[in-house]
Amino acid sequence: MAIPLGYPLVVHSRAADRDTLRVLRRKVPRDWKMHIHSFRGSIQFMEAMIEEFPNAYIGLPGIVTMADPDAQELCRRCPLEKLLLETDSPYLPLMGHTYSHPGLIPEVIRKVAELKAVPEREVAAMMRRNVRAVYGI
Repeated sequence: MAIPLGYPLVVHSRAADRDTLRVLRRKVPRDWKMHIHSFRGSIQFMEAMIEEFPNAYIGLPGIVTMADPDAQELCRRCPLEKLLLETDSPYLPLMGHTYSHPGLIPEVIRKVAELKAVPEREVAAMMRRNVRAVYGI
């Protein structure tokens, strides 16, 4: 529905990297704006999305604040200019919280800055740029 209306495509995929990529290759123009929401796929899937769809952005949820080595490695490997930060409220709580909400994004920014060894303000500025690029806001 997003494509005929000219809207960015939001993709939510779980344990279906190969199938998701196959469908996107068949149905979505390569230059379409896309947000891979609450990404928990493989690094290979992330790299394929970024390479094949230049306007695809990887939505990294607050799970990166947990002691989850896979999420943290994904964060390190995903280019900052291809990230979108999320809280996936209220279902994916951050470390030390019982539920999630958008007001916790600064904590996600802090963790991403730490993992990428860049200043928080750089992460925040890039996230603003990326949101504008995908959603035009």
